[in-house]
Amino acid sequence: MRKVAALASLCDAKTVDYVTEAINEAVAELQLENAILSDRITAQRAEMEALIARLAELEGQSNSASGDDKYSLTKAKLVRLMKENGWYD
Repeated sequence: MRKVAALASLCDAKTVDYVTEAINEAVAELQLENAILSDRITAQRAEMEALIARLAELEGQSNSASGDDKYSLTKAKLVRLMKENGWYD
């Protein structure tokens, strides 16, 4: 800030006021843009968490479907069952 103050003493008051106001306006625009981007990031994080939850739900459904495979009747299981009941020699 010492450099700014030193340079401000070399210029007239109108120029210093203009530059100060331009800097303040640029800072305000950047803060607004930062807030907008922050909101967008928050929304995308929420959407990502919803997608992760949906993916976990779908994986659970997939795992439960594959869990039913252990009860499926294969040829080997059918032959064993028939032998146990005396229907197949």
